[in-house]
Amino acid sequence: MMLKLFCVLFLSTALYAQDDQKALEEEFRRAQQFEVQQQTETDFLQRAADLPIDQIISFLANKEIQKLESFEEAQVSQVSMELTRLELIIYHEKQKLAHEKAQQITVAILGDSSLPVDHGGFNDEVLAALLKQIKSRNPAAVFFTGNLVYSLSMPAKNANAEEVQLNVTKNIFGTVVNEDQGIFNAKDFAAKLAQFSQVVQENLGNIPFYPLIGEQEAMGSEAIEVFKNQFKLNNAEILNGTQLVYSVPVGNSLFVALTTDELSSGQRETVGPRLAPELLVWLQNVLAGEGSKYQYRFVLGNDPAYSTTASFGIYQGLDKNRVERDQFWNLLRQYRVTAYFSGNEVLYDRTYRFGVWQLISGGAGATHDYYLKDDTFYHYMMLSIPQQGSKNPRLRVYNLEGKLKDEVALSSQAPPPIFQFRISKSQE
Repeated sequence: MMLKLFCVLFLSTALYAQDDQKALEEEFRRAQQFEVQQQTETDFLQRAADLPIDQIISFLANKEIQKLESFEEAQVSQVSMELTRLELIIYHEKQKLAHEKAQQITVAILGDSSLPVDHGGFNDEVLAALLKQIKSRNPAAVFFTGNLVYSLSMPAKNANAEEVQLNVTKNIFGTVVNEDQGIFNAKDFAAKLAQFSQVVQENLGNIPFYPLIGEQEAMGSEAIEVFKNQFKLNNAEILNGTQLVYSVPVGNSLFVALTTDELSSGQRETVGPRLAPELLVWLQNVLAGEGSKYQYRFVLGNDPAYSTTASFGIYQGLDKNRVERDQFWNLLRQYRVTAYFSGNEVLYDRTYRFGVWQLISGGAGATHDYYLKDDTFYHYMMLSIPQQGSKNPRLRVYNLEGKLKDEVALSSQAPPPIFQFRISKSQE
């Protein structure tokens, strides 16, 4: 609309070479009338998605007659006709974009909302805000890469409780922190997951929600059964009684969810990250079998395959066992997996490694080192997947305020061997 106003004013200035101020003011008034008249046309174009183009042209032609009656100068009518031509171009472009949008599916991915038990077990406020935004973007599904809640309870006398120690000694910057300790109680754990599920239901509605077990939930077979039942993961398998795995088709894509942590029943502490041989065999069978039917394949797990601190000699992801990690990554490469999504680090990080993207997203409410700092980068990812043609999936990252913070096409050709971008604080 402002383009029309500008064009009319520009021509008017040329016509009045004598710089007659009164004439210019009159022309400005007429231009304002012109803009008001076009509002009906704009409303029509917004509603015209399903109309044949000949009806649209007929409508615009009638509008041209009204313009000629309102504007005496032939030059102005010429400008008006040119603007109508531009309108048709804009309309076609809008139709093209709408068609492309209709030919793609979006999926939301986020992870890590857990907080220590003395802070409620998870960050319900941040989680709710992110999920509300996600719902407004209407994704086909939402995946959560683990660490939903802090699964341990405060020490208490309970015959059914077991002491568990989470094997966490360093944060992502290599600083030694106190190990997490507490009591695992299946009933308390189920209650926390129920509270988490309520937040999800209230803010996502009926959008399918697929969570993964993270380090905080990997408390053995009992915890896995509670987790599976709470989220109705009916098609999930439990490998070795400790690792929950499943796959979900979404459009022309297959999403494969893994548990990359497990509980040592003897030592009563989390062991991991770990990729057991049985898990790698299961993954290969899924990618080679079901995965071959889909244009795109995505794998999700709680632990990064390449830690952000590996360059400092601190391995806290799957690279703790680089033999297992390399076997895993070679499977992703062999079966042309587009990207591996993970969490467990309270930041956002993307890298392209040897033909596969790695996306780390730990911004759903957890805080740096469990301290409630206000500079944590809370965020979620939206993955747009084209359903036709050969275009690349596109990833967008939004912060707590809904601002776009990163956007990248998940291409297998354009990036260099390692292409990295990282955000760890909200002001960055």
